[in-house]
Order: sequence, then structure tokens, then C-alpha cells
Amino acid sequence: MRLPKLVDTDRLTAMMANVIQQETLREKYPDIHEDERCLKWLKTRGTIYLPREDDRRIRRRAARHRWDEVTDELHMITISGKELLVPKPSDRLELVRDYPGRTGHWGIRRTLNLLWQRHYWVGLKGDVKAAVAPCETCQRVKTHYAREEAMLTPLEIKSFMYRWSLDLAWPTKRVTKAGNQRVLIMTAHYTRFIVCVPIPNKEAATIASAFRNHVLSVFGAPAERA
Repeated sequence: MRLPKLVDTDRLTAMMANVIQQETLREKYPDIHEDERCLKWLKTRGTIYLPREDDRRIRRRAARHRWDEVTDELHMITISGKELLVPKPSDRLELVRDYPGRTGHWGIRRTLNLLWQRHYWVGLKGDVKAAVAPCETCQRVKTHYAREEAMLTPLEIKSFMYRWSLDLAWPTKRVTKAGNQRVLIMTAHYTRFIVCVPIPNKEAATIASAFRNHVLSVFGAPAERA
């Protein structure tokens, strides 16, 4: 399964921190698309008159946004200088619901990170949780990207003839006169002693017979078989 390509991890982390900080500061303000005076200020490029009580607030808020007259879209400028699209409130739910279908069903956190690379609005995290949580495909896949890798633990070699391992070599192109085309390789872990037995197939009965005749009857029963 191929994962969507993400930007540099450090840059993405810094950008997410900046966006979260700005979202926290803006919680007491209305959505910018509902802030008519601020939108009008952006669309007219600061040429309209501002009431004294709103002058400072609007100028500070507009300083972090840019209105694109060509596409008729609003962009937020992060501290790092990256521009993020701020969609209209009526378009946000459809955008979030459509994202897993276009990029893959990666769950809440991954979908949120993907959206944060290009979009921003107050309450983005909550909208993603509300839209992705009921998704049956996301719940079924449940891909975890921060999962810790389990450490490989080698099998302990305790004593002479304690453990034997069995493996099969790739079948040969030619079949012998006895009808054999595979080789069963049996190894004693302690001494690395190898017993190779030609067999006709990889059926359980065939392997059990070879192990019984060439290991159990010769060296005795081991404590473990790997």
C-alpha cells in the first residue's frame, strides 16, 4: 500500500504548531468568513474606513490573510509564510468527507495532517473527527503510523540437540528417478549440524516421515522444533 507523500517532518510539525497556536488565539473571534468588516477590508485591500473600536482588531486579523481576486478565495498566511486555503463554511463538510476518498482512508490524524498542508479554518480538527469517525472504511483499516516497531528477539540456544529447525529448499526443475524434487533441510541450532533429505512434495505427512526417519530415530526427540 503506497502512502501519500508528506513534506519534511520538521517543517510539517512546525506548521501544525503555528496553526494550532493561531486557532487557539482565534477561538474568541467569529469565523473570518462571517467577519464582514474584515472580509470587506481584505477585498478592498484596506481602502475602506474602519470604526475606531474595530480598527486594531481587523488590521491584526487581516495581516494574516490574503484575498485572491482571481480565484475568489481566502488564504491564511502562517508564521512560516505558507499560504493555506480557508474554504467557505458551506464547503468544508463536503471537503472533509471527500478527502478520504481521494487520498485514502488513513484515519483521523492522517487526514487532519493532509488537510493542514493546504487548508485551514477554525474548528478544522473537530470537523475532521466528526466526518472521519463514522467512516466504516477508516475504522476497518485503522492504519497506525506512530506504532513502535517490536524488537527482534533471537531464539535462545540452550543445549546440545535442544532445538531443530526445518526448512524447504525451492523445488528443482528436474524430478529424480525416485520422484523427488524438493529438499528438506533440518538444522540443529546448537551445533549447526545439517541433515538434508530429498522429498517428493511438501505435504505434512511427507515432512513428518522424513523428520522421524532421519532425526528422531537417529538423534532422539528434541525439546523444541522451530
